[in-house]
Amino acid sequence: MADHRQHVYYLANTLTMDSVWIHFSPDHQDCQRLQLQKEKSTESVCPVQSGDVSRYLTLCENPF
Repeated sequence: MADHRQHVYYLANTLTMDSVWIHFSPDHQDCQRLQLQKEKSTESVCPVQSGDVSRYLTLCENPF
């Protein structure tokens, strides 16, 4: 779910069944990603299980 006016994107954390969210800046030009868990793993790799995870975004190459 997204709130375009507030520039927030909400995700469901399937490990904890909680919500996490990311704040976006419309002026931001760098591609970033967030990893919540590794493939085929039941352990979280993100230190925050619910709430704002914006500070855990990492730079990555543009997939497009």
